[in-house]
Amino acid sequence: MLVPMLAAILLRAGVSMAWQDFSFSERMRLIDISWERAGASEREAACGFLNSALRARIAKNYESSSLELDHALAALSKRTVRLEDAIDVAFASPVVEPGKEAELQVHWAYVPAGAKAITISAGDHDVLCQPGRPVSISVRPADVLPEVENHPESVAPIPVQVGSVTKFATISISSRTRARAEGFLSSSNPAVRGLAEGAQRILDGKMVRQSPVDSLSLAESLQAGKKRLADVLTFPSVVSEGALFRVSLPKVLPKSRRVDVLVCVAASGFSFSDYADAYGRGAIAQQAAQRGWAMIAIEPGAPHSVSKALRWLEDTCGIKPGRLFLMGHGAGGDALVSDAEALTGVAASAILGPNLSQLPASLLAHPVFIAAGKNDPFSEQPMAKLTELLKGRKDVELFRPERCEHLMVVATAGEQMFKFFDQLGR
Repeated sequence: MLVPMLAAILLRAGVSMAWQDFSFSERMRLIDISWERAGASEREAACGFLNSALRARIAKNYESSSLELDHALAALSKRTVRLEDAIDVAFASPVVEPGKEAELQVHWAYVPAGAKAITISAGDHDVLCQPGRPVSISVRPADVLPEVENHPESVAPIPVQVGSVTKFATISISSRTRARAEGFLSSSNPAVRGLAEGAQRILDGKMVRQSPVDSLSLAESLQAGKKRLADVLTFPSVVSEGALFRVSLPKVLPKSRRVDVLVCVAASGFSFSDYADAYGRGAIAQQAAQRGWAMIAIEPGAPHSVSKALRWLEDTCGIKPGRLFLMGHGAGGDALVSDAEALTGVAASAILGPNLSQLPASLLAHPVFIAAGKNDPFSEQPMAKLTELLKGRKDVELFRPERCEHLMVVATAGEQMFKFFDQLGR
């Protein structure tokens, strides 16, 4: 339950889309961790709240969506929602110069009924945060974590005390980050250019929970010849033809440089990086690595991003897909459908939490895995129509996990998806 309309109006007036995305992403990260640990009854209890959160997000009622996500997290953790849960903390910029202060921002994702002022402590500063009112605190990361003084190119999780709860705001410690990224945009090496543009996306605030340090450091090593492109196993964030993605390569590549490739597209509100560290605590990336596959995780939004990422992989890294496996979550499945006609070598596709009730002939020509949780009302109608469309096909699996809804279907159904892929042989 939220406080009266005036507080809600004040809250909406001060919260940008970037904060709304951060609020959703941060809560889903915590839910992903708790989901793995939770029992059947806790998952069942959380499903209703997760459905309400997604319904509110679709309606652009972001405060209610955050509140419902907090109820879901509380149900998974066998506790009640706390006042501290309503508060988000993050730095205004994803990066700060070594030794300098950074602006820590404190926002209310929603204002609970009966909310009172709460003390926020970061470093040597204590600030009283009034309900619905954002505050800012200047924090020098080295004062909180002295070890960052010796690691100027690093990522620091800064502890922030919110009432009785400790939260963490992550910031990158890096020198002349933007100037360095801009300097690599004219490199003759396409890998360096792609990594630099990926770092720029982070600096421009167009990504959630990301750091530019890894991509920028790798770009510098490649540009200086300290690292060979053939030795790189992970490209943390790359931009090519407007598409943003992450690439992970197997530790051992055959001389032919032809490997099986898994292409993953995240749902709206999620990020390409979730396939590496969320969506089942990174289980998708782990399963792909165990099979010796390359993996491309794509940020949703750019048209034909699957084709663009595969083209970059071959043109820049010389990696030719052997078998091509496609997977998409929610709107990410829609992206696969829009790209399918231009793709060749598809071995199988997987759509988890489908939005569409039709699939193009180019996907229907290959084995298909489709999953929708039994607690997922958003995929119920598409799933019913796809079941009828695919009836009788032996190369199709329709998976309906118990105690699972739309947002957590990847974490729940991912293992079964890989079992389906494994049955196809080579």
